[in-house]
Amino acid sequence: MREDTCTCEIKEVFTPEEFAEIGKKLCGKLADLETVASEKKAADATFNERKKVLESEIETLYRQYNKGYEMAQIGCDIRYNDPTPGQKSIYRMDTAQHVETLEMTWEEKQEELQWNLSTTPDPTADAVNDALGQITDSAELPPPPIQPEQKPPEAEA
Repeated sequence: MREDTCTCEIKEVFTPEEFAEIGKKLCGKLADLETVASEKKAADATFNERKKVLESEIETLYRQYNKGYEMAQIGCDIRYNDPTPGQKSIYRMDTAQHVETLEMTWEEKQEELQWNLSTTPDPTADAVNDALGQITDSAELPPPPIQPEQKPPEAEA
């Protein structure tokens, strides 16, 4: 038997009303796509930030684990002439734990000199200082004493 119906692809031209309706739908779908894209950007930024934080924490923990220590800026006390004269010891302020012992520098040793100065004036010291001041202030100083093995300057001429 022969077929009496078929389906054919036929060009169908849209009316202006159909064009307007398709245009409205197209604009709505473009707006939806733009919204989804901005939501994706925001979500990606949030996830990327969370990912960066986790990667940073993992890197810090990895370095700590791998090295077995970490460097930190800790306030310390310095004790001079400890444990022996000429040495200085460094102790942590937070735990009072001994950090290290070093040799004192020449400058540090000089700062440690203690002069036995009293707070009350000493009249004999003032007299000695006055006498020394007069000697150094005078223009003529007495000649140095002649040593026995030296000949007097007049005898040489």
